[in-house]
Amino acid sequence: MKKGICTIVSLNYFAQAISLMKNVRKYHEEAQLHVLLVDKVQNGQVADKIKEYEDVADFHYVEEIGIKDIKSMAFKYDVVELNTAVKPYFMEFLLEKFEYDNLMYIDADILLFHRLDRVYEELEQHSVILTPHLLSVEEDRDTCISKTQDFLRYGIYNLGFIAVRNNEAGREAIRWWKQKLHDKCYLSEKEFLAWDQKWMDFAPALLDDVYILRDPGHNVAFWNIQGRFISRKNEEYYVNEKFPLVFYHFSHYRLSRKDTIVDLEPKTRKMPLTEREDLKQLFEIYYQSVMENDYEFFSKISYGYGYYEDGNAISKEDRDVYKEMLERGKVEKENPFSI
Repeated sequence: MKKGICTIVSLNYFAQAISLMKNVRKYHEEAQLHVLLVDKVQNGQVADKIKEYEDVADFHYVEEIGIKDIKSMAFKYDVVELNTAVKPYFMEFLLEKFEYDNLMYIDADILLFHRLDRVYEELEQHSVILTPHLLSVEEDRDTCISKTQDFLRYGIYNLGFIAVRNNEAGREAIRWWKQKLHDKCYLSEKEFLAWDQKWMDFAPALLDDVYILRDPGHNVAFWNIQGRFISRKNEEYYVNEKFPLVFYHFSHYRLSRKDTIVDLEPKTRKMPLTEREDLKQLFEIYYQSVMENDYEFFSKISYGYGYYEDGNAISKEDRDVYKEMLERGKVEKENPFSI
């Protein structure tokens, strides 16, 4: 069985992507690993540094995977929106080119602590696998860093993880998702949009053969830790002393504030690690794994699609005006980055 696992980053998150890929290789030597770089390599020093990691995974660039109007998408979307919008494009590209039996997308700020065997077992029976933000009444409690009402805005499922089987239902799900994200992958309360995630609320109703993985050991993160507690036994980590911890999602963790689990706006929405001693070792492992992959170098790289070709910065207002012109059919230039 051919297995693919992929992630997507801009260059400032390259160290996190390498950390994930090395970590995945530890548990799944049989899988082929891919990283999509949603960015421009600005100079030879960056290119040389990337080459140092070519044995870790196969690298691809967003302008090279067959997205016909990628420059338009790169202009109208900001960095987070674009990284999420191209997800189904990249997954479709990998499924077609490498003919994998199944493919997983995993966010770069995730680490595995156990094999993904349960996911692979479900992929033998189902075509799409999603993980909800919350799984139980115990997790349905507001905390200083997460409120249940947040998911009415951001979506029921966390798309930092998705797995698909390379069959008609799996490919149709990717095609449907791709069509939605081409024009509607903004973060916009007015339009009821939240990147790639909110659309997947429709998945169980509109798509065939979708499986909701309700295992507390998968996709543990700040939004559900109020109901998931970590322990260690025989060198293995467990959730609520029963479920193997398969992967933890270090979403919104800032390495510059290593002792804080999550740091969100407003400033009141943060939690120091001292409030959850059971998580401390996980965060130490993650911090070290990212830092050792040239984090200091890559984290300082500016986003290539954040500038016009003449070097001037693209503002949010510029993107908003371009988006409005697209919707009115007023755009004629193929390359909005040239003035």
